[in-house]
Amino acid sequence: MRSDFTSSLLGELPLPVRYALEGVREAIPVLDLSRAGHFDEALEYCDKALELNPKLADVWNNKGACLNRLGRNQEAIECYDKALEINPREAST
Repeated sequence: MRSDFTSSLLGELPLPVRYALEGVREAIPVLDLSRAGHFDEALEYCDKALELNPKLADVWNNKGACLNRLGRNQEAIECYDKALEINPREAST
């Protein structure tokens, strides 16, 4: 849950910036959880972040990586495709 300070700070930002930041905080634990092999838990954080902001290409990519490690390859491909749809410039990474 957001603190009053965070909410007031976000409220002062222009709407496109506020929308872009939604979900970022929820995605922070994903890389640490993935590195520790906790892919199911990392997926939960990805889903929370994407629920708030479905335009986070990095989160779609991270979700795909977690699904891939879990052997859920078709779902992983769909996530990678979504990440590329959002940000085609990242195709080489």
